[in-house]
Amino acid sequence: MIKVRYYADDFEKQRHERKIELLNEIHIRHGIAVEITRVDSRHGTLPDFQGNLEEISEKEAWKRDFSRNRDLGRNIGEQPSRIFKTRSGNIAIASAVGVVDGNLQWAVLYDQGVAFLGNVLEHGENAVKKVYTKEEKKENLHERAIREFVEAEVIPGTPRYGVIVGSLAEKEMEKYDWRWRDFARRMVEKEIDLVIENHDKDWIIEVKPEFTSNNVEKGLGQVMLYERLYQLKNPNKKTEKVLVFAKPYRITQTKFDYGKEESLKQIIEVLRSYSVHVWLRYNERKFQKLT
Repeated sequence: MIKVRYYADDFEKQRHERKIELLNEIHIRHGIAVEITRVDSRHGTLPDFQGNLEEISEKEAWKRDFSRNRDLGRNIGEQPSRIFKTRSGNIAIASAVGVVDGNLQWAVLYDQGVAFLGNVLEHGENAVKKVYTKEEKKENLHERAIREFVEAEVIPGTPRYGVIVGSLAEKEMEKYDWRWRDFARRMVEKEIDLVIENHDKDWIIEVKPEFTSNNVEKGLGQVMLYERLYQLKNPNKKTEKVLVFAKPYRITQTKFDYGKEESLKQIIEVLRSYSVHVWLRYNERKFQKLT
């Protein structure tokens, strides 16, 4: 069942009360399920509310609903951490309004939340369908390889997905018109596919679809850059670089593959020289270590 959820309290009291008012009216007029997840009780006792209410910490809500939520990232077109965390890394989900279908599928902040609720009140489920339509989940090869690598516990530890590194300095940010600052920030930030943290070190992992020379060249540059940016943000942590390939390259023995087998052997030696660990996925949850 699709529900509309508000993460209360919005820091503006008037907007906070308006969101609750709209949720009540939506439920009465259209019968759409509504709920409040209260993560910050800055405005005291809540007005009468027609739906379900839960009170949890902002950190708990982030971990449950936003962190590692690939559905949410796909539907809003951004990693949730880029929108629902401050530039300093603090969680900022109080005021969010979202669509829930099993898990959180879509969300916006502040006045956009009021506008969305207004549209739902006026147009009912059609307004919800404009931002989220349930589809059969199709896990692509890249996503499957990441999931299986973690599930196979190739590297033991705590996984973190879509880790953002790189940042735009405050002085540099001030040079730009405010309408272009978010664009500039995104140009600087990079996203690591997967970081696995254990007691000994953090593993910086980039995943590529197939073990080809082009993917190796691109992946090598990425993982070296990501490791350095990660170290700048986490100077006291030891790190290791990892490339994971979702499937092996098939040598066909035709003239189009002449020299490729030798090329791949040389590539493996280069990766060893840069201390890059390489795993090759050869079956479901099965990974072979190449370096």
